[in-house]
Amino acid sequence: MNEYYNKGRKQVSNPEASDKTDKAANAAIEKADDEASKIIYTGLIAQEVEEAAKKLNFEFSGVDKPEAKDGLYGLRYDNFVVPLVKAVQELSKQNEELQNRVETLETLLSKPGNNSKASQDISLTRASLEQNIPNPFNHTTTINYTLPKQFTNGQILITDQNGNVFKRTNVSGTGKGTLNIDAGAFSSGMYTYSLVVDGHVIDSKKMVLTK
Repeated sequence: MNEYYNKGRKQVSNPEASDKTDKAANAAIEKADDEASKIIYTGLIAQEVEEAAKKLNFEFSGVDKPEAKDGLYGLRYDNFVVPLVKAVQELSKQNEELQNRVETLETLLSKPGNNSKASQDISLTRASLEQNIPNPFNHTTTINYTLPKQFTNGQILITDQNGNVFKRTNVSGTGKGTLNIDAGAFSSGMYTYSLVVDGHVIDSKKMVLTK
């Protein structure tokens, strides 16, 4: 830190005066560092924000790039508000669409003439998927689910934001089950995980990985 902050300082002709100036500057830096070290800061890594924006092809004004090669990055946290609001709006829309699908299925099940698949449909309604814990996560997270008494095959699918299947895990048994997810092979971002039983998507939820 001393080397960085003293970079480019002019040397005065008087060595004694120069020493006093250096000591005063270093003492001020050490005092500021000592006070800052007592504070636990929470924030994002600017380089990771920049990389995420590039992957999304998003021109984000919240990252201050250094002009010099050895300069410092900065973040404008007030600029995060708009994309975060937009993300919440998109999630809300997806939740509404999922809720509409559930209501449509319930309506179809309640109509006469659907008794041919009634037993299978009733069985599948006993399957469920819970929100992963913790969420967001940065190391591992746990997904709890419930499987019906009778089914042929079950899977938990994890897809990225483009809809590509990132991970596929077979699940078996009856009743409550648990799947632990290790973030080692994942990149930071938002993922969707779904419980699929006998080809039917029981439920889908979002999880966020931060590294």
